[in-house]
Amino acid sequence: MSPVTLLDGLDGLPQDKPWGIALSGGPDSLALLWLLLQHTSQRPLHAFIVDHGLRAEASAEAAHVASVAAALGATPHILTWHGPKPTVGIQAAARDARHALLLNATRAHGCGALLFAPLR
Repeated sequence: MSPVTLLDGLDGLPQDKPWGIALSGGPDSLALLWLLLQHTSQRPLHAFIVDHGLRAEASAEAAHVASVAAALGATPHILTWHGPKPTVGIQAAARDARHALLLNATRAHGCGALLFAPLR
């Protein structure tokens, strides 16, 4: 049996459109970004960074992640969750908002795929 890598799975994705990546700035998503950029140097890669606006330092952190993405060669986009935030069920609401922001950005930029780092 021959080994299978992450890059082997990319062949099944649309090859005629740009791809997007949900980029949190954590080690998993940064590693995925780096691998994708090595594999897709001729394809536009959009890095979508979500700023939930839940902490005062969130926008500065998103800007830093965007600068890292740009330095590596991706096109960064900071997606901001606007509007009132709930006081209960915040994690579920933030997840729903994140998914909606990512889906809308993926569509807006004509991406054929949106890739996520492993979720734990």
